[in-house]
Amino acid sequence: MASLREWWQRVIWQHPARWARIVFLVYCAIYPGSIISLLANLVPDSARGFGGVFLLLQGLSIALYLYAYLGRSAWRPISIIMLGALFVEYVGATYDIPFGSYDYTTMLGPQLFGTVPVIILFAWLMSLVGSWSLTYMAWPHAPRWLRALGCGLFIMIFDLQIEPVATLINNYWVWMEPGVYYGVPLVNFAGWWAVGTVLAWCCDADLLRLMRATRGQTPFAIANLIGCTGMFVTMNALRGYSLAVAISVGFVIIVVLILRRWRVVAQTV
Repeated sequence: MASLREWWQRVIWQHPARWARIVFLVYCAIYPGSIISLLANLVPDSARGFGGVFLLLQGLSIALYLYAYLGRSAWRPISIIMLGALFVEYVGATYDIPFGSYDYTTMLGPQLFGTVPVIILFAWLMSLVGSWSLTYMAWPHAPRWLRALGCGLFIMIFDLQIEPVATLINNYWVWMEPGVYYGVPLVNFAGWWAVGTVLAWCCDADLLRLMRATRGQTPFAIANLIGCTGMFVTMNALRGYSLAVAISVGFVIIVVLILRRWRVVAQTV
């Protein structure tokens, strides 16, 4: 018991990002039970919206982590990502640009302007910071434009994993003009790449400061992406969505290779 208390004080409570770590620990505490419930088919249709709680905890942990190391200036990347996401999601759901024709259901809870679920903004924050971090770890000396494009690519891969879960299983949003990828039009993924690239470009300087302040460590950003991927693999596998599962497995392999390479490269950055 004493060792546990010591660990809590040293690793969690005395750490600059203690609140981010506490929120992430709450996420980790809920995660195993959710996976077991999915495997045992114990999740009723009425509880499908609970996935939004995970996205809220993940996005909140990222926001707190940014604040821990960037201080008050953390409002810049947080605002760029969340307000930018609100803008493109509102335009997308209202005018069918740049993702295609879709509408959100009420499964994710309260919506801004009666259109965009608040939870979605936290999902964008989590996925974009994580995708940018992966890009930086893969090419730390790359120019800004290449980091932005890489981030857009990773965030598109993230959407390739989530779409079957969000549309065919949990009914978070509905596509009006079905496409070839589990009913999702390909223009949606081009839109995710483009939006991810633009947002990454706009907040690149602040995220570089985060990397310097943390000595190249953004554990919550990467861990959140892997946590989401684990959930996607489980749900897609249970429904037999083999292509989505293969994409998730490939994504995990890429992340592992990047992290292994980063251990060596980080010493020269």
